[in-house]
Amino acid sequence: MFLFIILPLLFYPGVSSAGYTAERCAELYLKRNRFYHRKGLCFTRDTANMAFPNNRYTCTITSSQNLPISANEKRWVDSIVEEERYLGCPRMP
Repeated sequence: MFLFIILPLLFYPGVSSAGYTAERCAELYLKRNRFYHRKGLCFTRDTANMAFPNNRYTCTITSSQNLPISANEKRWVDSIVEEERYLGCPRMP
């Protein structure tokens, strides 16, 4: 379901499709933000709020820098971000 929300946003005007696979970018975006959501991050961008609505039970941390994550989890998130950059995935609005 989330791919239906995220995938169309990868094709908004001004973004070239060269250099990345839209579907893979959406998968990586959702994977990373699903993790953040489970950890209690409050999302500020519209796209993330559509996929992961903030509420008083899940939204407890306002910055990803303050998330209580282990070194292994940090490496895992960093590997996702690295792949997103390598593919040229756009930042979601």
